Amino acid sequence: MKLRYKNIILILAVFFLLAALLFKSNSFNNFYVNAKVKQFQNKILSKENYRDRLIDSTVVKLKDTKLNDFKNENYSFYKDLFKESGITILVYKNDTLAFWSDNIIPVSNFFSDSELNDKIIKLENVWLDVNTKTIDNYKVVGIVSLKTEYLNHNKFLHNSFTKQFNLPEYFVISKDKNDEFFNIVNNKNEYLFSLHSEKNKRQACYCLNLSFVLFFISIVLFLFYFQIFLYQLKVLKKRQLLFIIISSSLLLFRFLSLKFSLFNCFYSVSLFNPEIYASSFLFPSLGDLLINSIIVFFILYGLHTHFFISDKLIIKGRVKYLVSLLLIFIVEMSCVAAVFLLRSLIFNSSISLQAYKILSLTGYSLVSFLIIGLLFFSIALLIDKAALIIKKIMTLKQFYLLFVLSLIILLSFCLFFHHTQILNIQLLSIMFFIGIILFVFYIRFKSKFHYLTYVILVFLFSLFITFFIRTQIVAKETEQEKILAGNLARERDPIAELMLVDIDKGMKADKQLVNKLNYSEFNYDSIYDYIKTKYFSGYFDKYDFQLTICSPYDSVFIQQPDNKLEYCYGFFKFLTDSMGVKLSKSNFYFLDNISGRISYLGAIKYKSNVNFEYTAFISLDSKQYSKALGYPELLLDDKINVEPKNSYSYAIYKYNKLITRSGNFPYSLDQSVYENSGNKNIFFKFEGHDHLIHNFDKQTSIIISKPSVRFIDELISFSYFFIFYYIIITIILLFNKTLKVDFNLNIKNKIKISILSILIFSLLVIAGVTVYYSIRQFKQNQNKNISEKIQSVLVELEHKLGYENNLSDVSPEYLNSLLTKFSNVFYTDINLYDINGKLLSTSRNEIFDIGLLGKRINFDTYNRLITNKKAQFI
Repeated sequence: MKLRYKNIILILAVFFLLAALLFKSNSFNNFYVNAKVKQFQNKILSKENYRDRLIDSTVVKLKDTKLNDFKNENYSFYKDLFKESGITILVYKNDTLAFWSDNIIPVSNFFSDSELNDKIIKLENVWLDVNTKTIDNYKVVGIVSLKTEYLNHNKFLHNSFTKQFNLPEYFVISKDKNDEFFNIVNNKNEYLFSLHSEKNKRQACYCLNLSFVLFFISIVLFLFYFQIFLYQLKVLKKRQLLFIIISSSLLLFRFLSLKFSLFNCFYSVSLFNPEIYASSFLFPSLGDLLINSIIVFFILYGLHTHFFISDKLIIKGRVKYLVSLLLIFIVEMSCVAAVFLLRSLIFNSSISLQAYKILSLTGYSLVSFLIIGLLFFSIALLIDKAALIIKKIMTLKQFYLLFVLSLIILLSFCLFFHHTQILNIQLLSIMFFIGIILFVFYIRFKSKFHYLTYVILVFLFSLFITFFIRTQIVAKETEQEKILAGNLARERDPIAELMLVDIDKGMKADKQLVNKLNYSEFNYDSIYDYIKTKYFSGYFDKYDFQLTICSPYDSVFIQQPDNKLEYCYGFFKFLTDSMGVKLSKSNFYFLDNISGRISYLGAIKYKSNVNFEYTAFISLDSKQYSKALGYPELLLDDKINVEPKNSYSYAIYKYNKLITRSGNFPYSLDQSVYENSGNKNIFFKFEGHDHLIHNFDKQTSIIISKPSVRFIDELISFSYFFIFYYIIITIILLFNKTLKVDFNLNIKNKIKISILSILIFSLLVIAGVTVYYSIRQFKQNQNKNISEKIQSVLVELEHKLGYENNLSDVSPEYLNSLLTKFSNVFYTDINLYDINGKLLSTSRNEIFDIGLLGKRINFDTYNRLITNKKAQFI
């Protein structure tokens, strides 16, 4: 390589290092924050000016046009207004909402009930910049959406500013004016609100990720520069001594950085999050594993390039056998270490590594595949170097004898120290690396490496890593299934428990419920319907609901098997004392009754006007067999982890009878259909699924099931791995002159390259076309499915409500109960609107109650159905 090329790499390395330090500095962060806030202020002014022009334009149009004509004529302009600009236009006529450009913002149907007269308001989950103009009996409202702030956070709901502002979520909006914060003004130079943020969050938000990326690139470039610099040194001993000094310093510095957390500032970068991967002191995160893998590759590449490069190596007598045996042991132990490190990457991480599940792969998956490749290339360099050294001092036959001897010694060691489980667990890996070692040594003894040799090695490695990942994931999932089965025996419902806390507060403060209990002879059916409809519909439809109202002097009749009267308070107290686990901040208890059903019991006390006490005892038991409509992830906080259970189907049997089930697998009503030897855990395959029967006790069994991995899935994974590593090794060989490869562009090699290129190109084209048509087919099936469900719901509603002249006159409770019932039947959420676009009823009240959507129909849908008279729109 030319000297100039080497210097360019050094300059780039220094440049990226200085840039990383700059972006990490507080002064740059302050400068950057000020610049972003200034940009935000200018954007606010620009949006307000545009909003005010829209308001004026709307006012002019309403003067000359009737409202219905205004809707028809301006439909195409307003339908994408929010998506393009983050601005919403509302028109109230005689205090009632008559026009809306979108239904994202949960505004009131009546202007007098809203806060739209204020300049800055927080409406449910969103901060809004509002301006209103009145003309005759119209009020035209223009709204600039500023920022969403949700109570729950998940992969769908993120606190964020509207995308046009390009401002990080860590900034907080406050109505209070504070000179220490950034005060934002409107286009009339009037104070609107202030922005502030914690300094550490500013740095994490703006520059830390970029600083780490630049720092990482600089380290890689420095290592690359050192290799070039060493390679250009003419004196071999000087080159070797300098390499030893650099490698030793690098290892020492790396150890000290881990020991004393020298780069602790980068550990807020997600790549260093221990929740993603953590194994030991040396590998506390995925980022550390990546850095360590690069260092190992650098050292082994240097050993391969700078040591024992002479064609002759004089080692005589028995010493050559000891040297060869030592090298073989080093290679074998390195292979074992690499295997256990790869196993750790699978067992101690939450990263998806199943390549055939391409939609589940993330950036962490790609980093993991890169780490796996670096480890394999490092081991391959070590094996190749050992082969080159041993080739100079003995024959191939002598090597085979020594290699067999080394395996016998290792096997004896494992047997003597009772480590045979290593052989059982890693037999596939051991066989693979034995094959790779023998293959590399054979090639080195008989000829030299050709380009095709590297392709074969990549092919074998891709084959190995496909089956290695699969077998390790099976082992990991087996342990997870055992844990899940044990948990299901005493299963709890975290979503229900979260909701019960709010229900407890609501019922205590419910004045209407208190009034119903104030009568000496209250109406039990009325109270039952009221509590069931208001508090325990929707998600709790998958539970059997029972209400018992007692005074301190009442008894309760206990049905089968006792059929006797019990003191009411004493009976429920016995249940909570003997098997109850009190929920935090609530008067509800989880009942650990090992019945196969999830049970909760609540006790809420009320006092009447005459100071007479009543207690409402609420029992909830999950229904048998039922599979109610699942609670949407949209409404769950990411702290509630439902993924492990959602990945499987499961069933709980009591006395061989099905008690409850979940998932897609169609379980039998009788467990005797499945083989059960009576062991604690039984694994078997049945109807395209892998099953685990966990016998919790003599009466209770839990079956955990997941779809079996097909051969085509493994083939897809292998294809992805082969293409990924083939491209990497080809790039390395093209740009690296130290790895001596017989790679002449003669007619023979040109034909090979052409065939491989055509094959890879064909695979990519076929994959792309397959993905495209799969997505299109999926969308078509989804639309067809939705269309069929809409038609089915319509038929049911016409059957139940066809005699009604006006649905607005129908009881909202009755409509809600109907939609909830149909929602569970057709397994979809249902919203019902009147012809003016106003929400009448919904099967999922929570979405509207917490303000995720306004109670008006989507503007585009309304125009197509009402104005254009379409019968259906998807």
